[in-house]
Amino acid sequence: AGLLMLPIARADAVATPWLVRVTGLEPDAGGPMAGFLESLLRGHSLPVLLLLTAALPALAEETLFRGWVLRGLRSEMSGVAAILLSSVIFGVFHMEPERIAFTAALGAGLGFLALRTGSLWPGVVAHALHNGVTVGAAKVWMEAPETATAVRVFGGQAPIAGIAGLAAAGAGLLLVHLSTRSAPGARDSLGAPPPSG
Repeated sequence: AGLLMLPIARADAVATPWLVRVTGLEPDAGGPMAGFLESLLRGHSLPVLLLLTAALPALAEETLFRGWVLRGLRSEMSGVAAILLSSVIFGVFHMEPERIAFTAALGAGLGFLALRTGSLWPGVVAHALHNGVTVGAAKVWMEAPETATAVRVFGGQAPIAGIAGLAAAGAGLLLVHLSTRSAPGARDSLGAPPPSG
């Protein structure tokens, strides 16, 4: 199921540049975070970058947001409400105003996946894929901008990329739904909270 989430995991990175143009919210290119990320990209090989920016953050954030926050909220409210609230918290946690909407949408997809499968692992894989593809594309763009045409196109240089990203997210959610609907014991109801006992 984690591999089925690749379209959702990519949607954020594909649609964010389009949203930046539409809303006018620009990343702080001269800020401390931008400098830190640039030094990280320049100072490490791709395997080290993937460990530091894809694998470890995916494991930590899925454990925190889908393992602890979502499950805690789920005990008090419906699955849909718990997913929405935990995904907004996830979006705000990343502290990038131009990306909050899509980071929250990614969090909602990962929350749906966690409740639907009953496991954090598919979300860890999807989250790591998202981060890895994004960081890998940035590394390619930084080291070989003349060969990065595909990165620029896939990265959302046209409004159609934003639409494609949203369509990919919808397709990924549909695939997860279809792949888990025959396993009723593995999924959590998205309705009312479980009865307290």
